Amino acid sequence: MNIKPDPGMPHLDYDTVLFAEGRQAVGSIFEVFGPVCDTMYALRFNTAEEASSKMPVGSVVYYAPEGGGNVTKLVLATELLR
Repeated sequence: MNIKPDPGMPHLDYDTVLFAEGRQAVGSIFEVFGPVCDTMYALRFNTAEEASSKMPVGSVVYYAPEGGGNVTKLVLATELLR
């Protein structure tokens, strides 16, 4: 399942947990790909049925903002420029 963030959002790193409405954990970022200005994230599910039940196409997903502890891993812009 691929996820495209809204423009201007922070860059998330591998293993960041994403949530559906209602604070239900959907999964964690398995792969980060694409150019820095148009990054996309991939989540991995066991089956297509699991993916469609947890995240139907067009779903909005969220990450835990500041203070996300072990569930949110941000990539700093300085790290991207290396």
